Amino acid sequence: MKGKKLSNREFAKRFDSVAEKFDEISNTYTVLRRYNEIIKFVKGNCLEIGAGTGNIISLTKNKKNYFLSDISFKMCKVSKRKYHCNVVCCDAEKLPFSDNAFDSIISSENIYILNHPQYFIKEAFRVLKNKGILVITAANQDMIIYDRIRAMLRSIGLGSMYFDDGVRSFIKLSELKNLLNKNKFRVKTEKKIILFPFKNLDYFNRVLEKTFLSYFSIFNSIVAEKVSK
Repeated sequence: MKGKKLSNREFAKRFDSVAEKFDEISNTYTVLRRYNEIIKFVKGNCLEIGAGTGNIISLTKNKKNYFLSDISFKMCKVSKRKYHCNVVCCDAEKLPFSDNAFDSIISSENIYILNHPQYFIKEAFRVLKNKGILVITAANQDMIIYDRIRAMLRSIGLGSMYFDDGVRSFIKLSELKNLLNKNKFRVKTEKKIILFPFKNLDYFNRVLEKTFLSYFSIFNSIVAEKVSK
């Protein structure tokens, strides 16, 4: 990332500024594909980190046991208004929950924003129950060219296609796996998804994701299990 990275609180203010229109400036296809990958692994009491406007909860069967969290107060207000659900405004690096409180934790496009992602991983381990599941999706650092293309589109007035969070560097899959392993998580599955961010190319995405060309996908998805001490 060029320049000094924003603090977690500064990112909160940036997301506050777009909370009311966030859904309108998101790519519906890529968002839904990520959500459908994530929702497969939700179980029991679930905590979502960086929930934004809370749309993943609309796909869950048991909303009573689902908790949304975000550092942006205005994002939390929007999700509470939309879904009348459990919402906690907090920093992912300092979770206000007791040990062994959740069966699953999900984090979509959030970990590379954090100032200290290792703190989040430690906190996730702490609040997960034994054999609890952590699901993370994040932009694929190997395909940073996609971000460069998006920056070009913004420069010609097409920025409304998505929200610019200001991040210009993401986390490598190998780095994320090492971080999980160091913190006593066992990686269960990893997957790369979405080569083309267009709904009308969904069939080709799903076919190519099963081949070596998946390397060129925009997003990484990883599922890890808390290993008992």
